[in-house]
Amino acid sequence: MPTIQNIVSTCYFCQEINMKLLAIKLHGSVQTTKFSAIISKLEQPKTTALIFKTGKMVIAGAKSIIDAKRLP
Repeated sequence: MPTIQNIVSTCYFCQEINMKLLAIKLHGSVQTTKFSAIISKLEQPKTTALIFKTGKMVIAGAKSIIDAKRLP
């Protein structure tokens, strides 16, 4: 029987994001010059969010739809 291993979801905040301020507010987040997104990892549920300046966000690693809806 197939099982869900990984759910990838996206959302759009409809406004640009202040990347410097967000990096300060999100504890444990990483912002590099090589990649144009802030990387934020949650421990519970174990997911990774990529947050872009454009207001778009990609969440990967969720095992259920409920976990995917939890924001970092």
